[in-house]
Amino acid sequence: MKKVIPNNSDHNIRIPVKMWLDDIEDGALEQAKKELSLEDEIENLINIGVIHTLRGKDDLDEAPGSYKDINEVMSNQQDLVEIKTWLRPLATIKG
Repeated sequence: MKKVIPNNSDHNIRIPVKMWLDDIEDGALEQAKKELSLEDEIENLINIGVIHTLRGKDDLDEAPGSYKDINEVMSNQQDLVEIKTWLRPLATIKG
């Protein structure tokens, strides 16, 4: 069964793919917290109009930069999925 994966080509950002593909390396999200710039991630989300709750370094595991580029993931999964529709992220909320 093929899964529908959102694409972000209109905004050239990254979308979390962990909810669709078990393809994130162990510790990758913790590494992102150490390496990403909170200010840059917030600026990116504001520029593309995505609602967010990024307030500190601990929230960076929910930032777009913490995840693989969806276009790269999709090109590696061409034989497994068929894109049926394009979705744009509206929010990234860490509960």
